Amino acid sequence: MRDFIKKLFKLEGFLIYKFWFEGEDVVIQVGRPKKEACCHSCKALSRRVHQAMKPRRVFHCLFLGRRVYLSLRKRRFRCPRCGKVFTEDLPGIRKWARRSDLLWLMAFELLRYLSFSTSCDLTGTSYSSLRRELLRVIKSGQRDWEGLYEQEEQLIIGIDEHSFRGQHMATTITDIANHRLLAVLKDHRKETIKGFFRACPPQIKEKIQEVCGDMKWMYANLVEEEIPQAKMVVDKFHLISDANSRIDEARRIEQEAVKKEIKRKIFLKNKEDLRKREKEQLEEYFQRYPSLKEFYWVKEKLREMYRAKNRKEGEKILDMVIAAMRVSDDGEILCWRNMLRRWKDRILNYFDNRTTNAYTEGVQTKIKKIKRVSYGFRNIEVYVRKIVLSFIPIAFLPISSHFLS
Repeated sequence: MRDFIKKLFKLEGFLIYKFWFEGEDVVIQVGRPKKEACCHSCKALSRRVHQAMKPRRVFHCLFLGRRVYLSLRKRRFRCPRCGKVFTEDLPGIRKWARRSDLLWLMAFELLRYLSFSTSCDLTGTSYSSLRRELLRVIKSGQRDWEGLYEQEEQLIIGIDEHSFRGQHMATTITDIANHRLLAVLKDHRKETIKGFFRACPPQIKEKIQEVCGDMKWMYANLVEEEIPQAKMVVDKFHLISDANSRIDEARRIEQEAVKKEIKRKIFLKNKEDLRKREKEQLEEYFQRYPSLKEFYWVKEKLREMYRAKNRKEGEKILDMVIAAMRVSDDGEILCWRNMLRRWKDRILNYFDNRTTNAYTEGVQTKIKKIKRVSYGFRNIEVYVRKIVLSFIPIAFLPISSHFLS
């Protein structure tokens, strides 16, 4: 029975003397099987028990809705070498702690999916205590590079930004190839992102072959300055999304000019997904508003470019689009052409490995879910650490090594 309780409540390394119920709570009286302890100063072993401290209770875990407490009595030893008196260490229970590491592991596992208030209610902890433990275990908003990428030959980095609170933006950096969240940075300033790349170990930094992101010159300049061997890849999703935004803006301007409704959805749909009635209606719009036909044609040609078999074929389609846009009378089309011309090489870098930022976008979706479940955040430090916690396996947390060893 005692062996079963040891395995059930992760009490390997303890002796179980007895257990009992106190109302809805379970109390387990435990002790250490070893008759010696290691001195904290000189590391000598001592068997001389100087004093047995008063028994105290430690909140250990939750089991089937019941709180499980450990009743234990720490011993104080006198070192035979240096003569100092010290208190023995217990596995998984830190000095002066009223909660064991196993309870914090349970709290962190809940915090990965729930809000702070719900996690605190379920584990019987306070927000300040849980926040303090989170900041202690997750040192920063970046993953530890130690032990990562020793076997991989090349890395592909994804970078994007998301809203932390209103106009306050945070930056998400991921490893697209291995599906890992690398960092959540506190803002989207160039110096902050540059600091991340400079903190990357040189042997790992040399393995970065591509950086995928949206069309921001800050990202392109950072890649050239900090990772000169890597290529900047414009994300396919962002380019097509930008095309849809331009079409919608042109539709809105025409709608305001003629004071008649022009359906939005029909222009954002892919050409092959249109129904017969929608195709007829689209042709009617093109006859009335020729400028919209130009925008829609460019968007569909960009989509056709991404279906090309190789870079050479994709470059041929993109060059044809840029040349056709040159003769347009619409100023917005000409601005769009200039943008495509400037980003041409980085757009075509997609065909080298068919790299997209899809995983990073998926991470952003999960981050939005975490924000919604948590009803928002006020403290950016707590925010980035909770996001990192949600993407790190519990077994890799520093706290787990104390209790599961």
